[in-house]
Amino acid sequence: MLIGHNLSVAIKSISKDKVKGRLSLLKRELDIMRTLDHPNLIKYYEAYEDERYIHIVMELCTGGDLLETIMAMGSIGEREVCAIMRKLIRAVVYLHEVNITHRDLKPDNFLFSSQSPNSEIKIIDFGESIKSNLLVPLTSFVGTPSYLAPEVITGNYSPQCDIWSLGVVMFLLLSGEQPFDGSSKQEILKKIVIGKYAFSSDSWSQVSDQAKDLVRLMLKPSPYDRISLQEALVHPWLLEESQALQLPLSVLHSIRRFKAPKKLQKEVMRVMLKFMSTEEIEDLKRSFLMVDSAKTGFVSIADLENALAAAGLEFPLRAVTSTFYIDIAKSVDSESRGKLKYSDFLIATLDKKKLIDSELVFLTFQYFDKDSDGYINARDLKRSFETIGDSSSLEDVEKMLSEWDLDNNRLIDFQEFGRLIESLHVRKSAGRSFARNETTVTAATAPLDTDVQGTEAGK
Repeated sequence: MLIGHNLSVAIKSISKDKVKGRLSLLKRELDIMRTLDHPNLIKYYEAYEDERYIHIVMELCTGGDLLETIMAMGSIGEREVCAIMRKLIRAVVYLHEVNITHRDLKPDNFLFSSQSPNSEIKIIDFGESIKSNLLVPLTSFVGTPSYLAPEVITGNYSPQCDIWSLGVVMFLLLSGEQPFDGSSKQEILKKIVIGKYAFSSDSWSQVSDQAKDLVRLMLKPSPYDRISLQEALVHPWLLEESQALQLPLSVLHSIRRFKAPKKLQKEVMRVMLKFMSTEEIEDLKRSFLMVDSAKTGFVSIADLENALAAAGLEFPLRAVTSTFYIDIAKSVDSESRGKLKYSDFLIATLDKKKLIDSELVFLTFQYFDKDSDGYINARDLKRSFETIGDSSSLEDVEKMLSEWDLDNNRLIDFQEFGRLIESLHVRKSAGRSFARNETTVTAATAPLDTDVQGTEAGK
């Protein structure tokens, strides 16, 4: 579905009849998707409903799933497998950092964003995912049989189950075979619990000993003996060659000049970034992954200091001013543990001139104009904030709105919204006017009647 600014989206349509009695699980999935903030996780936009369906609008990935892509290629080399596994592991490290266990990691749930050779891989489908931590064991029997960890089958497990699933995926990519196969589900589960497999096929003769070693460490039957994802990232097979930390000069200067945006400005930019294509932010994504030294999906102040020091740029001295550190603190939330999330990093480093685009501005205005009346009111803003899990009170939201409500009518019209966008740009464009693009398609809550790409009816 094309919704403006050359943005096509996927819509997953779920029949309400099929989720009767399970709406709480669907809400849990949506709550998790709203919080996702990593370049290798699917982007969530919004959810709508009509009388028969709930429609989840998210990033469209046109490159096919992992197995489809490999089958189309005919084969895949060990170096390519290594690159894929590195991205998947980093994404799952991030999930575990924010206390999310996926519980259904498999090739069907890994999509390529496009058919380009350098396409990004994305983890999708959080229907079985759950907020969890190591202190409270999980007991529900969920997932896909071939990828289940032994402890999931026995009914007492932790986020470590995701590591086992990735080990099965790695085994499959390297050999083209499942480590645990059988003629029935029961036979497969029995083999998994025993944990016995072999590198016996001819294809393993072409695989390096380091790759086999990592597979063994990820497929340890006991989760206590299994390698952690952080340890896996520094395993010799996955460890990237040491490179000098060289970021684009524009990114470095943006970091050095960073000033925390106000809350409404920040959320507007976050929405605009979602509407921008992968190609438009490719350099920033690469920079983020380079600066994230701990590979957790977050960037610390020390990471930013190191990036600037590597380029020979002076960092704002702690002894002289604490403004930089205050601005960093203003830009993180309670779950970020004093670090910048991916979207925070993009907000800090994006060339704000890219935001001065009439179509992108109008698309973002439509997003916040929840009742489609041509104005953004306090309730529209509150609903928008609730979409991302923000529980700001109506009174707080009214205060945010009043700052940009120039005619004091408790509404933000399109011209006033345009001035808010202008304020994000360091060099304000004097007198710039934003005109509505009347041909832009709005996302409707009515039953879908357009040609929708990537739609899945039912679940």
